[in-house]
Amino acid sequence: GFTSYDVCNLSCEDLGSYYEEFGPYTGCYFKPCSHIHEPDCCVKEAVAKGEIPKERYEHYVQIYEEIKMRSKRTYN
Repeated sequence: GFTSYDVCNLSCEDLGSYYEEFGPYTGCYFKPCSHIHEPDCCVKEAVAKGEIPKERYEHYVQIYEEIKMRSKRTYN
């Protein structure tokens, strides 16, 4: 595994495309979908059904929040 990673060049909108297991679940109601807060999210439903590993999704959320915090610091 990795001990560290850098998310400098990632945007919140692009992050999901780096998770191959999200690929089959692109029919979310909202476009774009962050797969975090929106209702009717296919990715969150797949996690709940065990089709996407919960740990993998939690890692996605962690990185998403890091990117979001970085962009707030950059633009404030």
